Amino acid sequence: YLRHLVATGTGLRAWLFAAIRMIVPAFPVSAELEGPVRENLAVLESLVTGQTRDKLASAVTKLLQTGAIDLKRWVAGVDMSADRAGFLACNDLELASEMIKAADESSSAVAQKDRLRELVLYSTSEEYFALRRRLGLNIDA
Repeated sequence: YLRHLVATGTGLRAWLFAAIRMIVPAFPVSAELEGPVRENLAVLESLVTGQTRDKLASAVTKLLQTGAIDLKRWVAGVDMSADRAGFLACNDLELASEMIKAADESSSAVAQKDRLRELVLYSTSEEYFALRRRLGLNIDA
């Protein structure tokens, strides 16, 4: 959901860095992002409290321990996960493919042909069939 609300990489980076700064106030941010990060941090501080803040602290700590933050890869993963969820919900590979083709190519971090290829591979994967079984969507023979 956030991926569609904040469509630019710079915007996503500002929100991510604001979340990090909420937990690690000394986290360095470039001058160009300082203003948006400060604004986003004010929003987060008003909304993220108690147990939710503890969960955020845990996630930020793990993220910072892994080293580099690959936002482009994360956005690509979000796009591919959305394609899979849409396919699972509609149970129609042709319809899910048409939705990918109808989307503005510039709105995704992944090229349409790559999204379509990945969706077809997913449609025949054990992961897909296992999820269908868990949801009670088995194909009875």
